Amino acid sequence: MVVVEKAQKIDLSDAEKVTRMKLGGSEFDFDARVGDPTCVLLSSLLPRYANLYELDLSKNDISDKGLHYLATRALSPDFVDGAWACRVAVLNLSENQIGDEGLVSLATAMKRNEFLTKIDLSRNKFTSAGVKFLSKGLVRSKYNNLQELILEDNQKLGQGALDPIFEVLSRLDPSGSDCSTLKSLSISGIKLFSTGCVKLGQMLSRNGTLEHLSVSNCGLDEPPPKVLPKPKSKKEYRELVKQQRREEEEERRSSSSKKAAPRPRDDSGLRLLCQSLQMNSSLRTLDLSQNGLVTQDFVASVIYLNANPKTKLEHLKVNDNNIGISMAQFRPLIIEEVLPNQALRIVDLWSNPTEHGVVRELAALMKRKAPSQAIQFH
Repeated sequence: MVVVEKAQKIDLSDAEKVTRMKLGGSEFDFDARVGDPTCVLLSSLLPRYANLYELDLSKNDISDKGLHYLATRALSPDFVDGAWACRVAVLNLSENQIGDEGLVSLATAMKRNEFLTKIDLSRNKFTSAGVKFLSKGLVRSKYNNLQELILEDNQKLGQGALDPIFEVLSRLDPSGSDCSTLKSLSISGIKLFSTGCVKLGQMLSRNGTLEHLSVSNCGLDEPPPKVLPKPKSKKEYRELVKQQRREEEEERRSSSSKKAAPRPRDDSGLRLLCQSLQMNSSLRTLDLSQNGLVTQDFVASVIYLNANPKTKLEHLKVNDNNIGISMAQFRPLIIEEVLPNQALRIVDLWSNPTEHGVVRELAALMKRKAPSQAIQFH
């Protein structure tokens, strides 16, 4: 990989030999980060790198203006000379300052770019309005070939922000095929709540192309936050403020007491998500870590998977949840539900309140019951 520092000149002498490039980028040294002016210059030079496969612009200060020049001049075929075609397939824009307007330019370029297969937009500044434009770039077209999209830890995305993406992944085109070519989606760290989990389950029951899905730490068991009504007068506003303060005071008192009230839980979305595994025939990896799953949720997911003759799920990650499998529950679950499943190979159960002897018992069961299968409980 060619690494270009902020003050370093870009060498074009061996441009055709470069396949991977990282420009600037630093987590702690802010002076080493590049911004929009560098992107303006880079957009005119990128077409000279005819064999460039991966472009890493992560941990910089690129905003909407820089992404606009990059998308319209380097990633769009309208501005590319026929002799110098920019063929970047992997574009990493994580940890920048990209907002909604930048996603408008990127979505426009995605519709006409046949080379882009992976985009990382984690930890940026865009909101639900930008996601709505981005979802339009996911729609299958003559040139669109995007395979992987990463949107992790975008804190400005609230309840319902990802619904446009779920809608696109749920639709079929006139020929009956999926409306998108996306095969991998990572939305970890974005709060979906139980309402978003319902939309996620509906999407999985209809989609036939998505193979890898990561939804760790998305609050799938949490009820949606209360939406306060807009006050019509100053008097109503004061009353709402007083009510909110009273509720916060009650929460502080309950949390400071010896027997604190348990966190409210809404498992309606998780139930639908587990049921969708009975109909999905494309997923190979599913990450549900850090979502408050309990034993019943895990058992339901395994049962629905076993009831799906077309399932392809090989790796199920349920780390850091509240799954407490006892020896009495473990043996019938493995013998009746996991062993008959020919697709499931690996189940990750790290950091769960599971009994210590479960893993050793599993190893013994695997040798006797299914020596040909490579199922692993980590």
